[in-house]
Amino acid sequence: MIKMTLSQPEIKMKISPAKVVYQGGGGGTNDHTKLLNRDADDQHPIKAITGLQSKLDTIPPASEKITNTEIEEMLK
Repeated sequence: MIKMTLSQPEIKMKISPAKVVYQGGGGGTNDHTKLLNRDADDQHPIKAITGLQSKLDTIPPASEKITNTEIEEMLK
């Protein structure tokens, strides 16, 4: 029996600086679900991380068969 171990490809990306949004005069929360504007532009969208969408686009659907050569190309 042949045992194969695959490692994750190295993903290099640039993360844009965070934008701080203030409301009110203090307090705050450690509960991420209670934060305002969580879905606002440049908060957490894939497009905010340079190169992430193009890397995600290289991952084939789980039902698609791929060859060893294709796996090696993805790991480059």
